[in-house]
Amino acid sequence: MEGPEASSPRGLLWSGATPSPTRTRAWGASSPPGHTEGTQFTGAAAAVSAAYGTRQTGPWPEPAAGPGTRLAGMPSSILRPTLRSLAALLLLSASACSAPDSPPATVDFDHAVALCRGGDPTGALAALRTVLDSDPGAPQRALLEATFHDGLRDRPQFREALHEAAVRHEVSTLQLVSREEPGEWMEITGRVVDSEGDPVPGAVVRVFATDAQGRYHPEIEGERTSRIFGTLVSDERGEVHFSTVRPGPYPGTRNARHIHMSVSAGQRRLAYPHYAVFDDDPLLEEPQNSEQRGEALRIRMRAVEGSLTGELMLPLR
Repeated sequence: MEGPEASSPRGLLWSGATPSPTRTRAWGASSPPGHTEGTQFTGAAAAVSAAYGTRQTGPWPEPAAGPGTRLAGMPSSILRPTLRSLAALLLLSASACSAPDSPPATVDFDHAVALCRGGDPTGALAALRTVLDSDPGAPQRALLEATFHDGLRDRPQFREALHEAAVRHEVSTLQLVSREEPGEWMEITGRVVDSEGDPVPGAVVRVFATDAQGRYHPEIEGERTSRIFGTLVSDERGEVHFSTVRPGPYPGTRNARHIHMSVSAGQRRLAYPHYAVFDDDPLLEEPQNSEQRGEALRIRMRAVEGSLTGELMLPLR
């Protein structure tokens, strides 16, 4: 091949090739009369001109019309890599269109419930942990979710996950059981104080108790794996608030009704045995309960507008 076609990729379709201001006509069109050596190109045009090692020194002939005209005259050393690159780009584009990235599955409380209902308590617990990390209301929802009662609620990992979440989110108010729970409903306020009687905010309070029939768990005889439990953190007034049914005496006994509690704030702990009795419990006055009368914390009970409320002090040492 001789003449301009031997030294110029005149037919290549350039993506983004920008002629210099001294050359305004597109590649493949005739140059104006008097075109001389030294015409400068920018962008892709300059790159290809450099690859060829020559520049045009005269007018370009008009390309023949028809398919493939723009690739006419391109050496195979450039044509083949160019076609391979185009093919790779087309494959990538097709792949991106046909198989877009799937958005990550949303993990929320309902997802954890669905996994538990579907017989996957391990997966439900993993999903629930994710929700507990970010949602301050999740510990309360988890305590009252009926689906978790079978296969999940009695797992130590479930209880510890709720405990950790309550501490992280500083939960100070908690309903331990559903309002449909049989028994006498009550609302308790505990006030954590130091040795001077001043409130202690940020204290961790763990609570567990029997149900109204005196059973920690109806399906685990003799075990103190309580079905009724919760963790709270004292607020700026040193207070925690929880509601549940009044616990009953252990089955077959006449021991005083009571709630188990532990309290900690740094190195300080509860100064009394870790349980509290009710000051209005008639069983408390019976001889077998003399020890409890003398050492247990007292919950002062009273009825207010049809609701049963209780208050107790939680002194630290």
